[in-house]
This record gives sequence, C-alpha cells and structure tokens, in this order.
Amino acid sequence: MNETDNGCYVNDSLTTPGMIMIRDSTPVAPLISLIGDIIVSDVSSGIFTWVDSVTGIVPGEVNSTLHPPYMGYYWAIRDSANCPSLRSNTLYISLLEVNTISNTDNIQIYPNPTSGVLNMNFDNTATTMQLEIFSVVGTSVIHDEIKNQSHYQTDLSRLPEGTYFVVLKDENGITNTFKIVLGR
Repeated sequence: MNETDNGCYVNDSLTTPGMIMIRDSTPVAPLISLIGDIIVSDVSSGIFTWVDSVTGIVPGEVNSTLHPPYMGYYWAIRDSANCPSLRSNTLYISLLEVNTISNTDNIQIYPNPTSGVLNMNFDNTATTMQLEIFSVVGTSVIHDEIKNQSHYQTDLSRLPEGTYFVVLKDENGITNTFKIVLGR
C-alpha cells in the first residue's frame, strides 16, 4: 500500500494477507464553548483554524481559545499532525462586550500555574465583583461574590488538574476572563 496524497480519511478499506497496519484517523472535532468573553475548545492540543461568518478565517489565531472580534457565527477546525478534524459545533455571538473591568491592569492573579490556592490582588482598591471559575468545557465549578476587598483567595485544591477560566464581573456587568492552570 502506498500513500498517495498525505491525506487523512474517515472511511477507507484495504484487504491484504496477514499484516499489521496502523491507521491515523481523522481527529475528533473540537467542542467549543463561550466562557466569559472567550471562546474555548475542549481540546487544547494541535493547531486551530478559527472561522467566523463575517471575515472567514480569523488570521493569526491558532490557539485553542479565541476572543471573538465580531458578532456572528464561529467554529473551529483542529489540525493534528497535518490532519484536520471535522468542524466544531457553531456558536453565535450576538453581543460583544469589548470593555474590560476598569482596573483590569491592576488585577494580579497568582500563582499561575497554581497547585491550589489562587490569590487575587486589586491594587489596594476595595472591589466588589462576582467571581466564577469554569472548567475548559464550560462547567461552572466555583461561584462567589467578592465584597469590598482588595485581596481575595480561593482554594482550587479540590478540583482536578487542568486548565480553568476565572471570570470576574464588576458591579456594572463588565467582565474580564483569565486563563489559569491547576497542577500538583
């Protein structure tokens, strides 16, 4: 059997006398979710092609997350070893809040990666906001309210290792999202 075009295929067949063959299958299509203001894939490995209904392929975006620049439909294709997946589910982004929390430059979230306790400093400014932490597939795992605090701690040690997204929403409804990694 000779490879003819470096392609990958979902369906194919071959009959041959006893021989061991290894076949690389088409990668599973990613599942994308909107977490805060970021579109996130459930798979983080590989190179991604992000597509939107306004401009087509989103140039320069090859990671597993995307800040959507326009209203419209979005989907992703994951390339693993030169073999593209089927396209992901499609998300419709109907309203973009491009604003960020007014003191976002002064928010420090550390350590990242963390082994459990996550610290948030708000530059010595008493802050009130909603905190929500999501898993990479969009499940809310922690929800809390920060009330008039300049420093806040949350313990992630009960969660499995992996990537999470911290979404902070201020009193005006303006959100900002931070990606963190939990390891042991």
